[in-house]
Amino acid sequence: MSEILGGAMAQDNEERVRRIFEAFGRGDFHAALQDVRMEVRTHRIAPLPDPKAYIGPAGMLMAWGEWTAPFEELELTVGELISREHSVVAEIRQRGRRTDSGESTEERFWFVCTFFEGELSQWDMLASKRQALKGVEMAEKASGS
Repeated sequence: MSEILGGAMAQDNEERVRRIFEAFGRGDFHAALQDVRMEVRTHRIAPLPDPKAYIGPAGMLMAWGEWTAPFEELELTVGELISREHSVVAEIRQRGRRTDSGESTEERFWFVCTFFEGELSQWDMLASKRQALKGVEMAEKASGS
């Protein structure tokens, strides 16, 4: 029974991740924050530029605004999703044009989305899949999962 429940919870979390990024991609911030805890913690982690932490939905929106400010015509695509016990590692492909140079860019980033009781409790922005998976592994070891 726990495998079935765990599989269903993982699928639910993957759907939440998709909804969050799709909503951010269309600029629907109300929908993006629908499954977010009031005390959500957002981290931009080195080697990404200007690493820092944010608290709450307002902090999450601030992080997103800083992330997307250098771009116009930004398009997000959810790629690979890797479910763990309480987290989803998400590949996000980002295409857009830089506002400063007009140069078109296409980049890939990784996010670790951690859930508690069906709500996003932590949102980590990372540079690589390896870094994201290592972070999830360390968190699972620390929690005894």
